[in-house]
Amino acid sequence: DTNGIARLRLLPGDYQITAFRQSMPSSQSSATVESGKTNRVELELAASQKIAGVVHKPDGQVAAGVPVRIVGGFGMADADLKTDANGKFELELNQRPVGGQSDSTPCVLVRDVDHNLAAAQDLDEDTGTLDLKLAPGLTLAGRAETDGKPVTNATAQLVFWTGRNGMWLPGLARTNTPGQFEIPALTPGRKYGVIVSAPGYGQKQMHNLEVSADPIRQE
Repeated sequence: DTNGIARLRLLPGDYQITAFRQSMPSSQSSATVESGKTNRVELELAASQKIAGVVHKPDGQVAAGVPVRIVGGFGMADADLKTDANGKFELELNQRPVGGQSDSTPCVLVRDVDHNLAAAQDLDEDTGTLDLKLAPGLTLAGRAETDGKPVTNATAQLVFWTGRNGMWLPGLARTNTPGQFEIPALTPGRKYGVIVSAPGYGQKQMHNLEVSADPIRQE
C-alpha cells in the first residue's frame, strides 16, 4: 500500500518472501508463519544505478528527441525514453541478476530511425556519464519465401546480443513490400540475429548473422 506494507495471508509453515520493483534489485528474506499470529518481515530494496549521458549528432550538435533504451541488464527498462532539448537522458539500471541470468551485459542503445543513425555503448559497474555520438547506421534487409514465393504475412524481429545473451527486440522491422522487411539504424559491427515468423508457416531463427562493420544496407 502507500506505506509500503503488503499483507500476505498464508497457511502455517516456512516461506521465502521476495520484494521487487521495476528497475530495482530484488530483496529476499525467510519467514515462519504460526497459526493465530502475525509475523512482520521488513525488506529493504537497494537503489538502482543511474545511467546518465548526452547524445550528439555526427556534426557535434546535441540530438534532441532521440529514443534511448537499455538492452540487457535485469528488470524492466523504459523503451519510450527520449533525449531532452539538450540531448541529455537518464536511465535506471538494475545490475542484480534475476532468474540466474548472471552473464548479461547491459547496453545503452540510441537509434535515430528517421536519419538512419545509431550509437551503442556496453555498460559495467564503473560506467560514468556517457557521451554518445550518433553515426551512420547499418540496415539489415531480408525477404521471407517458401517454394520461391513471398510469404506476405511474415514479420521479423531483431536479436540484439549483449554479452552472451541475445535479446529479442520486436517492433523494429519495417515492411513496405509484402514478404520483405528491413531493420535500419543499427550500430555496424555488433552481433545480431533475426527471427522471422508467419502464421501457418512456422518460424525461422538466425541468431548469429555475419554483419558488416560498415554502415551499409545488408541483405
